[in-house]
Amino acid sequence: MRWRVYLVVGGLLALLLVTAGATTAVRLHLSSVGHRLTNTLRPAQVETADLIQAYIDEETGERGYLLTRDPSFLEPYTFGERETATATTRLRHLFADDPASAQALDRITRAADAWRTQAIDPELVAFRNGQLTGQALIDAVGRGKTLFDALRARTADLQNRINEQVNTALQESNAAQSMANNVTIGAAIAAAVLAAVAAWQLRRSFAVPLNRLLTQVRRVSSGDLDHSVDVSGPQEIVTVGETVEAMRTRILAESAKAAEAGRQLARYEEAERIASSLGDTVVGQLFTTSLALQSAAGRYPPVAPVLAGAIGDLDRAVKDLQAAIFELASSAPGQQSLGNQVLDVVDQWEAGVGAAPEVRLTGAVDSDRLRPVAADVVAVVREVLANVVRPSGAAPVISVNADDDGVLLRVTGGVRDHAVDVAGIRRRAEHLGGSCGVDLAGAEVTVSWQVPLTRPATSPGGGS
Repeated sequence: MRWRVYLVVGGLLALLLVTAGATTAVRLHLSSVGHRLTNTLRPAQVETADLIQAYIDEETGERGYLLTRDPSFLEPYTFGERETATATTRLRHLFADDPASAQALDRITRAADAWRTQAIDPELVAFRNGQLTGQALIDAVGRGKTLFDALRARTADLQNRINEQVNTALQESNAAQSMANNVTIGAAIAAAVLAAVAAWQLRRSFAVPLNRLLTQVRRVSSGDLDHSVDVSGPQEIVTVGETVEAMRTRILAESAKAAEAGRQLARYEEAERIASSLGDTVVGQLFTTSLALQSAAGRYPPVAPVLAGAIGDLDRAVKDLQAAIFELASSAPGQQSLGNQVLDVVDQWEAGVGAAPEVRLTGAVDSDRLRPVAADVVAVVREVLANVVRPSGAAPVISVNADDDGVLLRVTGGVRDHAVDVAGIRRRAEHLGGSCGVDLAGAEVTVSWQVPLTRPATSPGGGS
């Protein structure tokens, strides 16, 4: 099929080149002929007519002067003499590439010189001296007429020659245009025949097998993956059919894998939901209980030894629970980075209160090393937005910066209540080996919460 297409395209290209070549040649010839007509022959026609008229003015002026003795009749003679010189100069320039026309112009110049030297000049001198009267005047006029007729015959020869050249150029132009039209018509007919033959060949060898392949592909794409694709025809279409069949087989295999992955993803999502629930509620409640026991131990020293053991057991339980939560969360595929989790919390808060906090994420906030503390950072962001900053007024600014040492979270916004309670998030920071600070400046509060990436070891039985 490829070679058939090559032949069709090559034939059309050959026709295009022939047509373009013929058209280009005709255009160049027409341009040359048009240039010669415009710049040489047409101006030569005009100059020759001016030359003939100038000679006639000379002859008429000289004869009128001889007959009337009126000097004003010499003005046309003088003017014609200047015009003949000018026209002759222009014609010599136009005939620079036409020796035959230049020779004809030379014959005109010689005849004009003979007419002036043998008739005009002697007649004028004799007439002014009073020697040209009566029969002598009649004889002089007759002799001048004979010489002028010879001059007129020479100018007529030149004029006829130029007219013949103009007609020849016009005929060449018409012939070239006719040839170009014939070439174009012939090329169009040949192209139509070639296109018809190519269409028939392509339909028989390409369209029919392709339609059969499309029918089978549509059946597979509609969901009938058990229907195999089996085509025949040119090698290219067979290759496409084999590729589609391989794709159908691969889709069946991938569908089975996707179903299994879907089941695993459902289990992972349930595990992540449980981990999130435990991290947001149970761990916080255990922290609160541990703090209450420590406070009770401080207020009632007699029971402090008993409570110390309970507090230690509670701290170990919290650590084990946090480790289990982290294992559940880290086993889920597609776990979001810290930056994306913070943005999700901000989106939820914005949807609830209608204000858009400004979020600034700097450093390696997308690093996998932050996953052990990501849940704590997100929980702190949620608690500060819910209990510390005011939802109305200026939008809060949330800044998260992560480096090799740890994570620094800073939230700045309008204070909700001047009695800021950050005990919960402070305990969370201290439990992770970090710190929490609050800065009140008028009606604005800034909460700085920082934790390292490596948790310090907690002594058995120690406080949270």
